[in-house]
Amino acid sequence: MAFIFTGLDEYSVDDRGRMLLPPAYKPALTETVVIGLGASGQIWVYPKPTYQKYLEKLEATPLEERTAAFYEAHRMILEGQDVDFDKQGRISIPPVFRRITGIAGAVIVAGNGDRVELWEPERYLARHGLLKGEPVKFDDNPVFVRTGFHL
Repeated sequence: MAFIFTGLDEYSVDDRGRMLLPPAYKPALTETVVIGLGASGQIWVYPKPTYQKYLEKLEATPLEERTAAFYEAHRMILEGQDVDFDKQGRISIPPVFRRITGIAGAVIVAGNGDRVELWEPERYLARHGLLKGEPVKFDDNPVFVRTGFHL
């Protein structure tokens, strides 16, 4: 079974864009990871082999199926950049990614299945409806109902 990234934590990024990732993620992360911009204003971090599989599937898309949505996904995926871990085990987030996402200082690190997501904290809270001051309701979520998962 493939490694599944789970968990939620807060880390920090320094002025040069360097940051650690949770130690629990290290066994699944290769020496080189691929980072890119997510559709909701986050940065995604993929192990290079996982990213490569998505890229191969994308490139195998028949020409007649290459719609505007395909080209938007294509652009986002191809904006991914290889990043190596430094000797201290940190990744370095390129300045343009930090500027676009607003990441500086604190960063939310969220496991999301086959990838890790990096979020500016306020954006994470807003995206997940946690700024409204109301408790989040999951009782009617069909996935939780179907799986029997209780919060």
